[in-house]
Amino acid sequence: MGRAFAYYLPAFIVASLTDPEAADVGVLFAAWMFLPYPPEDGKPNVERFRSFTAEQRSLILEWLAWFAETEAIDGEQREGYAKQIDILRQAVA
Repeated sequence: MGRAFAYYLPAFIVASLTDPEAADVGVLFAAWMFLPYPPEDGKPNVERFRSFTAEQRSLILEWLAWFAETEAIDGEQREGYAKQIDILRQAVA
């Protein structure tokens, strides 16, 4: 995936926020580049997350929190995503 991810991730973020239905599966794949799916099946991709600047990481964390809130199928999955997001947050603190 490499550095190209940094260039197309913003498009997925914008698409997910402006027209989530049209963005569809692309949003899931973008989120899963950071978060395991299902959330209890592994650890977040900290190395990929660290490759972004502090400002980008802050935006990504906000977007992932939005993703977890809107895309989780139930409270258990939402909680699992929240834990994974916290791991990412702590990895760069």
